[in-house]
Amino acid sequence: MTLTQAERITRLEVKMEGMEKQLAGMDEKLTELHGIFLQGKGARYTIIAAAGILGFIASWFPSLLQYLVNIAK
Repeated sequence: MTLTQAERITRLEVKMEGMEKQLAGMDEKLTELHGIFLQGKGARYTIIAAAGILGFIASWFPSLLQYLVNIAK
């Protein structure tokens, strides 16, 4: 039983429709992952900035405390 050219093209079109649906689903998932990645990237920079500011304050605090203690005397 041989397939005619029209039957083979029809089968190929059906396979292509399935592949297009799969590709659309993969695109949606990739878009979601990209959004999550960008959120994580922003949070990372926020944490780094907060750590830098807190480190600066922590290094400055002992000298300020010493100054305040000397004023109180």
